[in-house]
Amino acid sequence: MTQPAHPNRRAFLGAALSAAPALSLCGGAARAAEMPTHPLRLVVPYPAGASSDGMSRIVAASMSNSLGQPVVIENKGGANGIVAAEQMSKQPPDGYTFMQVAAGMLTINQSIYKSL
Repeated sequence: MTQPAHPNRRAFLGAALSAAPALSLCGGAARAAEMPTHPLRLVVPYPAGASSDGMSRIVAASMSNSLGQPVVIENKGGANGIVAAEQMSKQPPDGYTFMQVAAGMLTINQSIYKSL
């Protein structure tokens, strides 16, 4: 035997469903300027020809097909990813530059290097 829905739950669901159309209108205004409008950059912290470089090229091709803009791969190998991470920290936060990372690079570097 199922229990009837709690009255507060029913009121919450009713309010959420009635707010959904209004919230969907807000999304159109936020996306007034369609993105992307120019090529994207994918920074790879490994040298060209490495296995991770090959995977990043496959991802970049898929992104390019989906977004309709070219994705330029920039290999910045060296210092266990610190060179690429430093370059990324200086990029404007506009959503046009991405970086391929490995979990170890982000978690271990801070423990084994005195200065990043």
